[in-house]
Amino acid sequence: MLEDTICPKGWHITHKKEWEIFSKNFRTDGEMGSKVVNRVKSANESYFSISKNFSNSSTKMNAGWDNCAFALVPSGYMISDGDQYESSAFFLSLSQENANDIFTLEVTDELHMVLFHDYRNSIRCIMDPVSPDL
Repeated sequence: MLEDTICPKGWHITHKKEWEIFSKNFRTDGEMGSKVVNRVKSANESYFSISKNFSNSSTKMNAGWDNCAFALVPSGYMISDGDQYESSAFFLSLSQENANDIFTLEVTDELHMVLFHDYRNSIRCIMDPVSPDL
């Protein structure tokens, strides 16, 4: 595993494969769309008030059910020119397609992996796997 100096000891930034497993675990029978996303979004409506001002329906986010205690909120993203967009949620992974493109979990009305190279996105630290020898 790559050395991670951002997260606390015993934690790491998520890899592409971990985001794919995460996304798959919340689908049932090939289910797609908002039902899947609602399972990971915070149930606290106050976190979503800013997204109601966006005209694009895919960037509007309402509170979810948070069945899995992930507590996702619309953290937005920033483009390299400094413009900030406060809708949806984008989480970087430690996985890269090439020297420029980083796999990112995009959460709008669905969960899917995208490639970005000039966006500044959120990160999510997750606990390292526990050794089965312990």
